[in-house]
Amino acid sequence: MIEKERKKIELLFSLLDDVSEHSANIIMAELLSYAENLPDWLQNFQESDSAIIRKRVHQLQAIMTIRQRRIEFARYLQGENNELNDDMIEALALLHLQWYDNDNFQTIKDVYMELLLKSRKFEFNTLNDVAYFMRKMKFKVSERNGLQPDLYCIGIVIDECLGADCILCALAKTLAMDNNLDLKIIKLVDNFSLMDENNTLLTPFHDWRTFTPQKYDDLQIWSDRKIIELISTRLFMSAVGSDSFRYVHTIGNLLAELIGEDNLNFLPYPYNS
Repeated sequence: MIEKERKKIELLFSLLDDVSEHSANIIMAELLSYAENLPDWLQNFQESDSAIIRKRVHQLQAIMTIRQRRIEFARYLQGENNELNDDMIEALALLHLQWYDNDNFQTIKDVYMELLLKSRKFEFNTLNDVAYFMRKMKFKVSERNGLQPDLYCIGIVIDECLGADCILCALAKTLAMDNNLDLKIIKLVDNFSLMDENNTLLTPFHDWRTFTPQKYDDLQIWSDRKIIELISTRLFMSAVGSDSFRYVHTIGNLLAELIGEDNLNFLPYPYNS
């Protein structure tokens, strides 16, 4: 860091105890433009004698954490490969953290690993084996299957054994893959299912029932990336529907990156503010 930048950052931190929230927001925005150089400064000011500075340092750290999670999440969706494979759960965990930003990434991964270890005690040779395990673990589709955020956050879904059909299919597919069973996620009309190499389907609806469709013209194969984009969109719609402007901004910026936009200016007021 050049001396000029160091002095400016030092000056900005010295102004953080301004009682005006408006002034503080301007100062914090300016500090965030030096995000790469902030970690050491933030660590030093965590123990400041000023309660106002400690509070704003915490806010800066939270903003930087959210930004980093957004960058990491977008990275999973920017490659050429549409199948995330081992990265699927990590992408779902990072997406969970876009909504529950106080949760811990490793805790979510640990919850999944506990479920994975349980699955390894079962044989996953057929769709019926997958169905048996998911029933045994009592995973169910929410009757409403709507836009409630908990239905799309993988940590909550695993904890409560309840979720939207798309995320339950993603979870079951990932568990099956670890057990060397390759499945595809299928959309049939408005519902999601899993399909094996024999074109047999397994639906989370009706307690994980397997069936053979009468016709295949209406089947749509969905990639992992497309499922993640759908879940992201559902969370964004949930934020808009509940006027949760904080999450509109957080998840909206993530979706903006995915479609090549730098910000939310293309949205109407107040979502572009």
